[in-house]
Amino acid sequence: MKIYRPDFRVGALLVAAVMILAACTGGEPGDDGDASATTDIATTTSTIPTYVLDAMSSSDLANLAGCVAGSGATLLTVTSADLIDVESGDEQVASIECSGDSLGRVVVLSAGNEMLAGPVVGREPRFIGTDPVRLLTYVIDTGLAEAGDRVLETVHRWIDGELRPMSESRITFEEYLRAIGQEVVPDEPLSRADLVDRATPAVVRLSAEDCDGSGSGTGTGFLVTPSLVVTAAHVVEGTRQMEVQLSDGTTLMAQTIGFAPGQDTALVQLPEPLTAVPLTWTDEEPRVGSDITVLGYPLGLDLSVTAGTISGVGRTIRFPNQEEIPNVLQTDALTNPGNSGGPWLDDRGRIVGLHIAGRDNAQGINWGVEAAVVRDLVAQWETEPQPYAPCAPPEAFPVAGSVDHLALEDVRAMLSDYAGGITVGDYALAHDRLWNPTTTVERWSADLSSSVWSEVEIIAIEKAPDDVVAEFAPDSVDSLSVSVRAVTTQAARFGPDGQACTVWMLKYLLATEDGVFWKIASSKGSVPTAC
Repeated sequence: MKIYRPDFRVGALLVAAVMILAACTGGEPGDDGDASATTDIATTTSTIPTYVLDAMSSSDLANLAGCVAGSGATLLTVTSADLIDVESGDEQVASIECSGDSLGRVVVLSAGNEMLAGPVVGREPRFIGTDPVRLLTYVIDTGLAEAGDRVLETVHRWIDGELRPMSESRITFEEYLRAIGQEVVPDEPLSRADLVDRATPAVVRLSAEDCDGSGSGTGTGFLVTPSLVVTAAHVVEGTRQMEVQLSDGTTLMAQTIGFAPGQDTALVQLPEPLTAVPLTWTDEEPRVGSDITVLGYPLGLDLSVTAGTISGVGRTIRFPNQEEIPNVLQTDALTNPGNSGGPWLDDRGRIVGLHIAGRDNAQGINWGVEAAVVRDLVAQWETEPQPYAPCAPPEAFPVAGSVDHLALEDVRAMLSDYAGGITVGDYALAHDRLWNPTTTVERWSADLSSSVWSEVEIIAIEKAPDDVVAEFAPDSVDSLSVSVRAVTTQAARFGPDGQACTVWMLKYLLATEDGVFWKIASSKGSVPTAC
């Protein structure tokens, strides 16, 4: 294994100088020269230096990374990786930014903080493959700095005790992906015909099977990973399973693993990955006046294409059943039943929105959910699937608690419905456990669509304070104050302070008219903390 050590050439020169000086000023000990010039030279041993990156000063980091002499440096990231084909995660790969230098450096340290290799010009190292891992490093091309384009500098592999570059050419990351056979979103606008050709394999037809085994119409979906399909929540609502038909006519049966009626968004899991290239998300904010292409299967027809512009953002739509969905996009692209769940694409083929509805008795007013909202939900469901099984017999959501109170089991049942309803997407059930709710189930559940509850425990059940009862519940009903601890996970954008996992200490005021069926009249608690 090759170990990088500090350069000792300067020290060697100093030793040589001392020896020459000694020869010129007194010769060997024991000669007739001045005895006071005699010097005992102690035997020295060198040690391999170690580096604790988090504790190093800016100038020391700069020296370690080989930055311009006298400059400073900032430690960006430290990642564990199995580069040397020994114990997994044995090495530390650090990305360091040199002050005033757009290139940056990457160094490799052992678990014992010894430098193994580097510095390699680049930053933001990524790892691909195994046995051993290949290391990709990026640089910012100064000629493209304004555009922010990243350029692939080299791909390295650990060979014979050192990191060796596998390629010295400077190519863009997109060019690299194409070289290894992966599709990428084009950098230049496409013609609509080319866009449709590229996107078609990723757009699928969905047919639903109701709980009684009958069909309930068709809709559209689109691949966001090789095995995950996004569609509208109302396409899968109340269904046993979904039949997915690909553009080549192949059909697969799939299950819903994410369901958010508050954003009319759902995620469907395929039984096996597909070879079709998934669609990708735009990172840009939607702008009024932007051109879009809408793909779907309207009225049971084959894949159809319509085009238009984004004619509004931040809309709130209300359906005839009083269901409301906030923060939606509006387009003048003409659509029909069956387009629901299809993608809105920009001129580079990136997902701008999810089609959900058109307005009755109106032309050129149709609605879609913004891509950023859908993307956050998908990211949450990928790691924390939210099963949606309306046809399955309901299972009691577990609520812990052993407090000594006659109402314990009734309170436990209420919280089981409430937390369990939110977790499985049965928001109507959870909403029904609220005392005199002041808003619709759709609006109330809008920010709960990715929430998953766990570790719900009843800490205490007490008589509710009179002033709290007077504020939230009529005197003629029984009331209780219930302290509850719970943990929730959710898409970060819906969590307090951007938390994806939160611990809650809650105090509910419960009310009942019959002494059995309790409902939540109000809630408060301490400041939620991150898990």
